[in-house]
This record gives sequence, structure tokens and C-alpha cells, in this order.
Amino acid sequence: MNISHLVYLVLDSQEENPYFRSPVGPDVANILDVGTGDAQWAIDVADAFPGAQVKGIDLYPPQQDLLPQNLTLEVDDCFKSWIRDGKPYDLIHARFLVGSGTEADWKFFYQQAYENLAPGGWLELVE
Repeated sequence: MNISHLVYLVLDSQEENPYFRSPVGPDVANILDVGTGDAQWAIDVADAFPGAQVKGIDLYPPQQDLLPQNLTLEVDDCFKSWIRDGKPYDLIHARFLVGSGTEADWKFFYQQAYENLAPGGWLELVE
């Protein structure tokens, strides 16, 4: 587990859900983790929400051997057209991406996020 993920878990340990603040509820169906890194957040969320399909994307594949059955990891660039699987996301989560793109990249990112959110879905960015 990377130290930044552990710090967030400790700081938010008093919360019912220490993984995100978006009020998607326990019946969340599709979650996307953008810039998944080592995929620890995505693994924890997939374990905590076994009824959800969780997908993590990053520029490089994480070195993970054991993944929950409801988690897929893909190589993708969030500043280019996203891989679409036809399912809108109830939650799109991104952490520590500040400084990773230009103003044009971020404009494109927000447009892609908007187009891929389910009605009532949430985009949560954490820095």
C-alpha cells in the first residue's frame, strides 16, 4: 500500500466511507478510477462495494497480481479519448493529477468525464 493512500485512510478513518465523499450510495454500479497508479484505491473500493464494477485506468499497467473479480485495470490516457465500454459511471474518481496536463488537456478531461457520467453521477477530484 502506498503511503499517500494510507494517509487518506487514516485521516478519513472516522468516516463511514473513507474512500470517497460523493453520495452515490451503497448500490453504486460503475466506478472509474482515473490515474489509478498502483490500483490500491480501486482494489479497496472494489472490495468495499462488491456489487459495483470498478475500472482503473493509468498510463502504465500496475504490478498487481491479485485483483477482486469486479475490478478491471486498463492502460489509457485520460487526456485522450477514453476507452468506452458503453456503461456510464456513477462515480469518476481521480487523485493527485494536478500538474499532469495542460489547460487544454483538462478541458478535454472534464468534457470526457461529463460525457461518461450516468445521470446523477459524480466526478470527484482529490489533491
